[in-house]
Amino acid sequence: MFGNSAGGTSAIQFALRHPNRCAGLILLSSNAPSKETLPPKPVIRMIFGSNYLYWKIVSTFNKTMLSMFIPKSVQVQLSDDKINKLTNSILLAGLPVAQRKAGFINDMYLSNPDINNEYPFSDVKIRTLIIHSVDDPGPPYEGAKKISKEMSNAKLVSFDTGGHLIIGHEKEIRKEIRNFIEGL
Repeated sequence: MFGNSAGGTSAIQFALRHPNRCAGLILLSSNAPSKETLPPKPVIRMIFGSNYLYWKIVSTFNKTMLSMFIPKSVQVQLSDDKINKLTNSILLAGLPVAQRKAGFINDMYLSNPDINNEYPFSDVKIRTLIIHSVDDPGPPYEGAKKISKEMSNAKLVSFDTGGHLIIGHEKEIRKEIRNFIEGL
């Protein structure tokens, strides 16, 4: 089972509910326990309910919006062309967002925060690979560490930099995942 970002919650739930149907668990920049505050739901409903408003906000404040995924310390190392490519492939690729509003709201206000409800991580006995960046501005690294310590068969692979996208470590990540899968 593979869970990336918000998909980590579902992957963990699957591993907890169906251990006999899951040979291994990979969590890449996964949602993790945290104390982050959420923006007001009416604001998010408005932004994600309008394709034009979402496009305008992303187009005008792309670097600020990208900071949810890429810390400023990493952003300053990227060319304008790379910033534009990331904006298009991450933020604008979701257009039309209005059709995805219900999913965004579910992830943001139900699924993601649910991981803070004292999941029995110690009940996950299958081999688990957790890959997370220390400077991830999204799910905090401390949450990934917590999960890795509570799961008896987990390996935490950390990167000091790269943000939520773990930029610059693609080869190492592919190698870790390949080795993990081959070892199952």
